[in-house]
Amino acid sequence: MQKIGGYSHYFNKKYGRGGTLFQDRYKIIHIDTQEQLKNNFVYIQTNPVALVEPEWKDWKVNHPQEAIKFLEEKYLWSSYWDYIGKKNFPSVSEQEFFLKLFKGEAEIKKEVNSWILFKASSITRSGNVKLLE
Repeated sequence: MQKIGGYSHYFNKKYGRGGTLFQDRYKIIHIDTQEQLKNNFVYIQTNPVALVEPEWKDWKVNHPQEAIKFLEEKYLWSSYWDYIGKKNFPSVSEQEFFLKLFKGEAEIKKEVNSWILFKASSITRSGNVKLLE
């Protein structure tokens, strides 16, 4: 993070600007449980969905099956394919830890798909979640 901070300083000086270069200041949050770790893993793996579902960050997914297909068949710039058994960049990441944590490729795929489908659920004005049939 110090290198990124140094780059921000350089960039701001070069272009005569001030403030943070990226959206927010860097934050670190300690992960205390395996459930939190799993949730973070799924969050990271599903971030590319925002490329095909512009309202992803606002909890809106209009085409969940297309989003799932995008991750599984089209978006190759992540380690997700390696975690679900497709060899994409196997030498870049070590899959063993998360495969063990999730008890295999099928469970990783299930959790990622589940998160996409959950975000595709409609939220009523009262705040209740109504899953799509």
